[in-house]
Amino acid sequence: MNNQRTFVILLVGILVLGGFVYYINVNPDVLKEPSSATAAPLPEKLLNTLPENVASFSVIDRVKGITFTAVVNEKGVWQIKEPQQGEADSVRINSAVSTLTALYPSRTFTESVNLTEFGILKPDYVIEIKQKNGATLKMEVGKKDATASGYYVRKEGAQNAALIPTAALDSVLSLPSSPPIATPVVLPTLPGPLPSVSTPVPTYSP
Repeated sequence: MNNQRTFVILLVGILVLGGFVYYINVNPDVLKEPSSATAAPLPEKLLNTLPENVASFSVIDRVKGITFTAVVNEKGVWQIKEPQQGEADSVRINSAVSTLTALYPSRTFTESVNLTEFGILKPDYVIEIKQKNGATLKMEVGKKDATASGYYVRKEGAQNAALIPTAALDSVLSLPSSPPIATPVVLPTLPGPLPSVSTPVPTYSP
């Protein structure tokens, strides 16, 4: 009885193993390591350039009618040309250039949309970058979205709009109203020489 039971168990094991081997032969991909998921493509920058390639840039506030323009000279020092002339605050200017050359849309509209509703056709701001190779990049800034978390923008040549986070653009859009003129260093005035005081010589009369 025990021998018959053992024989049945072995027979079942052989059948299960044979079925497994057959399945593997028919489906060899089962033993392959699962391929890694395809990485999502990184979003493209809105303006494809680098900070070191920027020769000048302008921010035009069409609501207030003010234009801000800054130009970098041969020594790498930024000068403000509009709305008033002077040496620029290098920290704020370099921050603005870094921001403009690293704008990534949080959304790009690929479907057909009414650009009039985005304020793109009559933008509040126009930003223009002139590169050292002579090429020009331009973008229009329209209204904010319903949550005020982003601006609708369109770069020159694009058919549709994109959404740029408000925090990324606010500091740049404030430049026409608040140009970052470098504060001149005022040295303390040293007191002049003390006035000389002549001591009268006493006269002696005999």
